[in-house]
Amino acid sequence: MRRPGQRLRLLAARMCDATTMERFVDPVIADLQHEHEEASRSGPVWRCAWVRIAGALAFWRVMGAIALEQSVGVGEWSAADVRIVGRVLGFVTVATVAVTLLLNLPVLLHPGPLLRHQAAESPFLFLTLIPAAFPVAAPVGVLFGILYALRHVMATTRIRSATVIVALCGALASFSTLAWIIPAGERTFWTAVNDTAPNGLPRRSVNGPLRLPPNALTIGELREELKALEADGRRGSVRERIVAADYYQRFTFSVMPIVFGLLALGLTRVGRLRRSPVALGAMGVATCVCYWLLLWAARAAVLQGSGAAAAWMPNVIFLLGTFALAKHTRPIADPPRSASRRTLRT
Repeated sequence: MRRPGQRLRLLAARMCDATTMERFVDPVIADLQHEHEEASRSGPVWRCAWVRIAGALAFWRVMGAIALEQSVGVGEWSAADVRIVGRVLGFVTVATVAVTLLLNLPVLLHPGPLLRHQAAESPFLFLTLIPAAFPVAAPVGVLFGILYALRHVMATTRIRSATVIVALCGALASFSTLAWIIPAGERTFWTAVNDTAPNGLPRRSVNGPLRLPPNALTIGELREELKALEADGRRGSVRERIVAADYYQRFTFSVMPIVFGLLALGLTRVGRLRRSPVALGAMGVATCVCYWLLLWAARAAVLQGSGAAAAWMPNVIFLLGTFALAKHTRPIADPPRSASRRTLRT
């Protein structure tokens, strides 16, 4: 019978050298096997399963940190650096998933009569709505994940570089979701909801071809529709402004994880915030509220015909604030290796 973690170790051995396995992977596998043995002797059955899940999560967190270490390549990495970067990955992932589920909770608990009817016919229809929350959850998860993951540690150059890469990955995932995944889900949802008219006939035979809303169009389709509206002489029309607002804000939403990640790195250098988790949470909530107020103002400006420049206003304002914060806070120098080990133990 295989001991827990053996397959994970075989997988890691194909991608990592012997030194990396000895320093980073083997301690995680050893902890998993030791805790599983203790749970199997005295604990209930569910505890063994929980130890396996927690050990697998710790393994993939370390593997992600190793991948970031190899991609960053800033100085010599210590075990403490890898552990801290893995902590950032874990916190960001958990926060993003939690916010995604929280944003989808109202729809699941109170779907309304139309959604309830469609869900009865197609139980998996709700799954098409879940990705719509990810572009909002990703920057929020990056913000709170970095704030709390780096609260008790010294964010050295290596850690800051790896954290920026985590935020960049969130931005790429957000752009992919906005450009293609959400439109595919919205298209499926709207097609199912509008498939039947109140008289029982197919709605398309009653009202003609189904006209999808802008959020059900891919980013390429939005661009083509903007060109078509301009060619038809409808530049400045209501439809053109709505499509333009959705098109521009897909790009601005995609950059939000980077903006929030840089801001979080700046806030972790403020000593008073680092000492108080409540202050960190309050600052994170205030950041989200301020950004969404600016986002609402930017969308209103685009709908009034201000163009792409107005859509980028929230990101520009927050980047300027981040640079001002970095200028007035003291940078943290890279500690020696012994200091990194002391940071890890604390």
